[in-house]
Parts: sequence; structure tokens; C-alpha cells
Amino acid sequence: KFANATVDIANVKKKDDKTYTADAKVKVHGIEKKFPVTFEVVEQKDDWVRIKGEHTFKRLDFKVGKKPGPDMKKGDDGVADEMTVKMQLTLKKT
Repeated sequence: KFANATVDIANVKKKDDKTYTADAKVKVHGIEKKFPVTFEVVEQKDDWVRIKGEHTFKRLDFKVGKKPGPDMKKGDDGVADEMTVKMQLTLKKT
């Protein structure tokens, strides 16, 4: 039902030699949130750049899973409150 997530990046600023900051608008489960993100340039050529980064956020912000509560049975495996998205992208000029 919610197989896709989208990320729109804006306001990219150079922090130091290989590190950049940006605003990421993330849409998951029909919910949209904005986060500040940091990413690193790991390789660059004339017509492409490879970046990597990660960001941690609360899964319940996007209604992923259920909030643990007193109705959980003893021995049930819980799901962490936070999710970390790690990505490595190659961006090509068009």
C-alpha cells in the first residue's frame, strides 16, 4: 500500500571540503516532514557526483508500526522507535 518514499532536497550548502547540509522533504505513508540533513561527497567527476549520508527519525512520525503499549504480550519483539535511512547516490548531470 505504501511501497514508495520520496525525498526532495533543497537549500544545499557547503559545510567544508566534502560535507554539505541541506533540507530534505520526506514523504512516507502519505505524511510529509522536513529534516535538516548532512551528506558527504565521496567521489566526483565532470558529469556526476557520488554522495552518501544517513538520517535517523522517529518511525511513528510517519505512522510506521504501532506504539508499544501495555497490551503487548510478554516476549513480543518490540520495534525500535527510531529508523535510520542510509543512502549512497550517484547523481548525473542531464
